[in-house]
Amino acid sequence: MPPILEPNPALKRLNEDIRDAELRAFERQRELDEYEARRELRAAEADAYRRPAWRTRELDGDPEYDFY
Repeated sequence: MPPILEPNPALKRLNEDIRDAELRAFERQRELDEYEARRELRAAEADAYRRPAWRTRELDGDPEYDFY
């Protein structure tokens, strides 16, 4: 069984543990945000790579005819 602490030391210990937990949560969220930003950048780069190049003038009708 854990030792019983006096109120003031217990409160101090509790506040330190809460601060440490909040810091870990903040760091974890920062890592998740960085990962999401890298994923979005890779997705944008992949989209730009796969996106077709548009013609200056789109073909109209049968491709056998030369409209130019």
